[in-house]
Amino acid sequence: MVGVFEVGAVPFNPDGWGPPDSAAAASITTTLPLHVPFAPFSRSDKLGRIADFTRSFPSSNANPSNRPSSRHGAGNPADSPFDFSLDVDAFPLANPEDDSSFRLVDAKPPPRPKFGPKWRFNQNRPQLPQRRDEEVEARKREAEKERARRDRLYNLNRSNQNQQRREAAIFKSSVDIQPEWNMLDQIPFLTFSKLSFSVPEPEDLLICGALEYYDRSFDRITPKNERRLERFKNRNFFKVTTTDDPVIRRLANEDKATVFATDTILSTLMCAPRYRRWKLDNDMHLVARCEVQSVVDVNNQKSFLTLNALNEFDPKYSGVDWRQKLETQRGAVLATELKNNANKLAKWTAQAILANADLMKLGYVSRVHPRDHFNHVILGVVGYKPRDFAAQINLNTANMWGIVKSIVDLCMKLNEGKYVLVKDPSKPQVRIYEVPADAFENDYVEEPLPEEEQVQPPTEDPEDGEANGNTNDVEDKEIEAQN
Repeated sequence: MVGVFEVGAVPFNPDGWGPPDSAAAASITTTLPLHVPFAPFSRSDKLGRIADFTRSFPSSNANPSNRPSSRHGAGNPADSPFDFSLDVDAFPLANPEDDSSFRLVDAKPPPRPKFGPKWRFNQNRPQLPQRRDEEVEARKREAEKERARRDRLYNLNRSNQNQQRREAAIFKSSVDIQPEWNMLDQIPFLTFSKLSFSVPEPEDLLICGALEYYDRSFDRITPKNERRLERFKNRNFFKVTTTDDPVIRRLANEDKATVFATDTILSTLMCAPRYRRWKLDNDMHLVARCEVQSVVDVNNQKSFLTLNALNEFDPKYSGVDWRQKLETQRGAVLATELKNNANKLAKWTAQAILANADLMKLGYVSRVHPRDHFNHVILGVVGYKPRDFAAQINLNTANMWGIVKSIVDLCMKLNEGKYVLVKDPSKPQVRIYEVPADAFENDYVEEPLPEEEQVQPPTEDPEDGEANGNTNDVEDKEIEAQN
């Protein structure tokens, strides 16, 4: 039962403010509750509210240190007049034991944290179960990918902003174009891609040179079982141009063809040239010197090989470490080389097709140490059939001959003279220049060699045609053209 709060009679003063002065009124005031504490205050202090129901006071038996003035220092002097509101002696209740358990309920919501997981929006809600380690790692990987994507976009935007400030790269031509040269024509590469021409089977006019047998143990080389690349000290390298080739000169004097050419001369080390002739037209033949580098016995038959090597670039820039990728991802290594060295691989394939080689071997060569440019090791060797590899890299043989045929037709329309075919260094096109007769000639005069030291053209000798020992001895024979 709720206790009744009883207040004594309050005298009424009809003559003014404050308590009455009459004796009757004084007798009435004696009925007021006594021993009411008086809270002294300064007139300069601001008074608080008449009744402050929001303040919470401890019980009378509680520790005095829990009172507001003790917890918050000296407290607010303006609130000190209300400290006697719980004084039971001053205002006795009808039943104080009933109010001892009375407490105000704090309905104020707890403060929400400014930072924290998005799922913790309600503290009364049970927390989510602990994430597994796999999920945490997956989130970390996604965060790393997102960070890398932002960095890439940031760098791309910066490069686009500075693109106008950069000057265009200037590439130098492989041939120093002189101002007195006369440019006759320029052919864009787009025109070459549409050309096509088929040629009949070529004729072998002359086969000469010496070949050594291919060591099949190189096919079993792996990055873990690499082999040192040796240097030949008893071999000489010769670079002979088409006009200086004595065999080409002899064939030209015999009027064997109209056009004379050669594939890219790598070296004559362990190399056997094959002079072959193609028929481009009824009255036009092309003679080219083709090269093979080795021979191997396959099913008791001799097969000719071309040997080429791919050099490993710095893995820090290319992103492909051959010592780790060649065993498991050899196709990825070859695809990277096709992207970076497409022209080189296409030229090697074209040379193998022109030489009618049965196989082309590609060796993966790397430095012993990144800073050692002299010593190398072989990490692996792969072999391909030239025509199958050409189809794999989208090298069209008909398009190759179409380009040659168009350039030959263009040159045949020109007058007798000296011309240069040059690729433009900055544009996808080739240009034909008419140059003076003394262009590309040195100022000094070379002294002629003695007759016994001069290289003589091979002569017809049918007796020297058999192979002896580990090498296929020099075989110089002229094959009669079949009508």
